[in-house]
Amino acid sequence: MPSVGESLLRFGCKVGLHGDSNQAPSQADAGSGLLSSAKLAKFKQVALRRRVWFSVLSRLERGVLDLTVKYVNNVKSALLAKVLTAILEKLVQATENTLDRLVRTVGAAEAKRISGVAVGWGNLSASAWASDVGFARYLAVAYAKTISTPNC
Repeated sequence: MPSVGESLLRFGCKVGLHGDSNQAPSQADAGSGLLSSAKLAKFKQVALRRRVWFSVLSRLERGVLDLTVKYVNNVKSALLAKVLTAILEKLVQATENTLDRLVRTVGAAEAKRISGVAVGWGNLSASAWASDVGFARYLAVAYAKTISTPNC
């Protein structure tokens, strides 16, 4: 499972919907600090458009995020950053599409398992398969096809 920082970076770079008005922060924006009020506003905008803002976050969590956007330019407090990171992690998981969820859960686990078997058979280069995102994605797609295809 990716770390919170990796998930937030992924959310900030990839979660945007199709079209410019729905885009989350870009890769270039990621270097300027994930916890600025502009970035937090983008997270909120994407969550609202994906219809997860009210269903995933409690009233208190929405309030913390809203007040931070309104009154704080850049988050400097470690405690506030920790709270916001937990809130944004909930949004990341709620806005994650099905394939990404399968890659994270099924694909990564299968890649590690298959890599271990191959290394046990003597293929030392197979240890890199465990961290290969493309291989994990392939395994997730293969898994999705097996569960969606009826047995005839």
